[in-house]
Amino acid sequence: MHTSLPALRSAIRRSLQKGRVCRVYQESLEACWPNLAPEPRAEMIARFAAQNHWIVDHRDLGLHGLVAEFQLAIAQGVEA
Repeated sequence: MHTSLPALRSAIRRSLQKGRVCRVYQESLEACWPNLAPEPRAEMIARFAAQNHWIVDHRDLGLHGLVAEFQLAIAQGVEA
Protein backbone atom coordinates (compact mmCIF):
# COMPACT_ATOMS: atom_id res chain seq x y z
CA MET A 1 0.00 0.00 0.00
CA HIS A 2 1.21 3.50 -0.84
CA THR A 3 0.50 6.16 1.75
CA SER A 4 1.79 9.32 0.07
CA LEU A 5 1.51 10.90 -3.35
CA PRO A 6 5.29 10.92 -3.92
CA ALA A 7 5.51 7.21 -3.12
CA LEU A 8 2.50 6.46 -5.31
CA ARG A 9 3.93 8.54 -8.18
CA SER A 10 7.25 6.68 -8.00
CA ALA A 11 5.56 3.30 -7.89
CA ILE A 12 3.36 4.10 -10.90
CA ARG A 13 6.37 5.36 -12.88
CA ARG A 14 8.34 2.20 -12.13
CA SER A 15 5.39 0.01 -13.03
CA LEU A 16 4.75 1.82 -16.32
CA GLN A 17 8.40 1.38 -17.31
CA LYS A 18 7.80 -2.38 -17.14
CA GLY A 19 4.25 -2.67 -18.46
CA ARG A 20 1.39 -0.81 -20.09
CA VAL A 21 -0.94 -0.56 -17.09
CA CYS A 22 -0.46 0.11 -13.38
CA ARG A 23 -3.35 -0.80 -11.13
CA VAL A 24 -3.74 1.02 -7.83
CA TYR A 25 -6.29 -0.38 -5.42
CA GLN A 26 -8.72 1.27 -3.05
CA GLU A 27 -6.50 1.04 0.03
CA SER A 28 -3.80 3.17 -1.57
CA LEU A 29 -6.31 5.54 -3.17
CA GLU A 30 -7.96 6.21 0.19
CA ALA A 31 -4.58 6.66 1.90
CA CYS A 32 -3.38 9.19 -0.68
CA TRP A 33 -6.69 11.04 -0.92
CA PRO A 34 -8.27 10.62 2.53
CA ASN A 35 -11.64 11.84 3.71
CA LEU A 36 -13.10 12.42 0.25
CA ALA A 37 -16.33 11.20 -1.26
CA PRO A 38 -15.91 9.00 -4.36
CA GLU A 39 -16.60 11.71 -6.96
CA PRO A 40 -14.16 14.34 -5.59
CA ARG A 41 -11.55 11.58 -5.08
CA ALA A 42 -11.97 10.51 -8.72
CA GLU A 43 -11.48 14.14 -9.83
CA MET A 44 -8.30 14.46 -7.74
CA ILE A 45 -6.96 11.18 -9.13
CA ALA A 46 -7.69 12.34 -12.70
CA ARG A 47 -5.84 15.62 -12.01
CA PHE A 48 -2.89 13.70 -10.52
CA ALA A 49 -2.80 11.47 -13.61
CA ALA A 50 -2.90 14.42 -16.03
CA GLN A 51 -0.11 16.22 -14.15
CA ASN A 52 2.06 13.14 -14.67
CA HIS A 53 1.13 12.61 -18.33
CA TRP A 54 -0.96 9.54 -17.59
CA ILE A 55 -4.54 8.65 -18.26
CA VAL A 56 -6.62 6.85 -15.69
CA ASP A 57 -9.70 4.66 -15.75
CA HIS A 58 -11.66 3.80 -12.60
CA ARG A 59 -13.31 0.43 -12.07
CA ASP A 60 -15.34 -1.00 -9.23
CA LEU A 61 -14.17 -4.54 -8.48
CA GLY A 62 -16.96 -5.33 -6.05
CA LEU A 63 -15.41 -6.90 -2.96
CA HIS A 64 -12.00 -5.48 -3.82
CA GLY A 65 -13.37 -1.94 -4.09
CA LEU A 66 -12.25 0.73 -6.49
CA VAL A 67 -9.21 0.30 -8.70
CA ALA A 68 -7.54 3.03 -10.74
CA GLU A 69 -5.75 1.86 -13.88
CA PHE A 70 -3.00 4.24 -15.00
CA GLN A 71 -1.45 4.26 -18.48
CA LEU A 72 0.94 6.56 -20.28
CA ALA A 73 -1.07 9.15 -22.16
CA ILE A 74 1.16 8.85 -25.23
CA ALA A 75 0.52 5.09 -25.33
CA GLN A 76 -3.12 5.85 -26.10
CA GLY A 77 -2.39 8.76 -28.43
CA VAL A 78 -3.82 11.18 -25.88
CA GLU A 79 -2.24 14.48 -24.96
CA ALA A 80 -2.28 15.02 -21.21
